[in-house]
Amino acid sequence: MSTEITSTAENHEPPLQLTTYFAQLGENPALTRVPVLKTSAQAAAAAQFLPDLSPGGDISADDRILIPTSVHRRLFLDLAQSVTASAIERDLSNPGYRAKVITAHRFINHRRDTHGHSVFSTDVAIPKVSTKVHFAVVPNGVGQHALINACQRVFQTENMLFEVPLEGRPRGIRFARMDTVVVPFPPNGSPGTFGRALVKQVSPIFDARHALQAMRDDEVATAVQSLLLSLNVGLVVVGPVSNHMSKSRRAAEMWSMLGQVATATGIPFVIVGTPGAALNLLEQGDAEAALTSRGVYCIEPFSLTSGMWMNTAQMVWLKYLIAAGKTPPPWFSAALHAVTLGRIELAVKVGAFIASTWLGGAKVVLSKEIFIAYAHQALQLQQLMLDAVRRARAGGTFTLGRIRWYSDWLLLSTVVHSLLRLDDGNDFSQTRAIKAAANIVNTLRAGPNRKVHLPSEHTDEKPEEAEA
Repeated sequence: MSTEITSTAENHEPPLQLTTYFAQLGENPALTRVPVLKTSAQAAAAAQFLPDLSPGGDISADDRILIPTSVHRRLFLDLAQSVTASAIERDLSNPGYRAKVITAHRFINHRRDTHGHSVFSTDVAIPKVSTKVHFAVVPNGVGQHALINACQRVFQTENMLFEVPLEGRPRGIRFARMDTVVVPFPPNGSPGTFGRALVKQVSPIFDARHALQAMRDDEVATAVQSLLLSLNVGLVVVGPVSNHMSKSRRAAEMWSMLGQVATATGIPFVIVGTPGAALNLLEQGDAEAALTSRGVYCIEPFSLTSGMWMNTAQMVWLKYLIAAGKTPPPWFSAALHAVTLGRIELAVKVGAFIASTWLGGAKVVLSKEIFIAYAHQALQLQQLMLDAVRRARAGGTFTLGRIRWYSDWLLLSTVVHSLLRLDDGNDFSQTRAIKAAANIVNTLRAGPNRKVHLPSEHTDEKPEEAEA
C-alpha cells in the first residue's frame, strides 16, 4: 500500500469544498491553528459571550451567554497549553507520526474480510504522549452549553486540509484537519453509540460509510482512536454528562474507553459533566486518573455580591426587560438571584419568559411581586431541584437516593459533604458512594499534578436571598 494515500480527500471527492493550508518544508501545520492565550485577560475575552442588546433583537433564551469566572480563565489557559503541546506531539512534518496517521486511516477504510482487521490498537497509539483531559464540573443551570460553545469559538471549528511537502517530491501529502469536535455523551452510556455519534460529527469531511463499519462494539475504542488521528482533531469536547447518563454499567465502559483514547493519542479532551457525573466516574470507572489528568474545574453559580452577578442582572434587564425602564430597580438583582440561586442559564430563562408575555411596544410595569410570580412560572419544572439546593445550603440532609437524584443541581462540595454524613449501614451501594466521596476529598487535597480549580469568590447565599 502506498504511504502517500493518507486521507479521504486523496481518494474521493470531499463532501465539502475545503480550504487547504500549504505548509512549508519542516513546518508543523497544526501549530497555526492554536489560539494565542497567554494571560488571564486574554482567556476571559476569548471565552466571554454577551448577547446583542440592540432594540428589536431576538428575545429567546440564549444558552451561549457566558460571563467568565476565574475558573473559566484558568480552564482556557490550560486548554491552550494542552492544545499546543498536543500539536507538537502530533507533528505532521515528522515521518514517524505521519506513518501512524496512515495506519489509523487504513483501519477506518479497511474493508472487512473473514480475518477481521489487520490493525491493532497499539498500532494507532502515539508513543511518549501525555494524557490531557480537563474535567469541568458544571451543575445544571450554570452554563454547560455555554462552556461547550465557548470551546468551539475559542479553538475553532473549521474543517480543512493540510498539505505537507515531502523533500524531493513535487507534490505533498494532504491530510484532513478538524479543529474541535463536540460529541454528546450517549444517553445509554454505550461506547458504540458514542462512536456512531462521532462519525456523524465528522461526516462533512470524512467518508462516513467506512467509519460506521469500523464502529463495532469490540473495536470501538480503536475505531474512535483511529478516526480522531486520521482527522488530526485538535480538541475533543464531550458532554454534557449527567448523573442519569453516566450511572449505568455500560457507562463504566464508556469512561474506560475515553480514558484509553485520551491516553493513547494525547489529544486534549474537555469533559463537561455535572457533580452527579463526577461522582459516577469515581464510583464506576477505572479511568478516573486519566479523565482528571489535567485538572478538575468546578464552575459554580455566582454569589449575590459578585461582579459577575451584577453584570448578569444588568445584561438580563437590558436584553429582556428594558420595556419596564431603562435601568433596573434597586430590588432587581437580589430578587433575580433569589429565584435562580445565581445560575446564569435560569436568569436568562426568566428574562426571556417575561419578555415573551409582553406585547410589543406596550408600556409595562414590573414590581418585585409581579417579577417573582413570573419567575416561578418560568421555572416551574426546576422548582423541586432549586428547593433541594436551598435545603442543602440550610444544612438539610438527604438519603443516598435523594443525593443522587439532586446531584446534577447540587454543588460538588455539597454532594461530597452529604455523602460523608451518611452511615453506610452495611449497604454496598451506600458504602461505595461514601468511598467515592472520600476519593473526591482526596482529589481536592491533591498536589499540583492533580489540580482542582474552585471559584475565587464564595457562592453562599445571604439570608435575604431566601425571601422569594
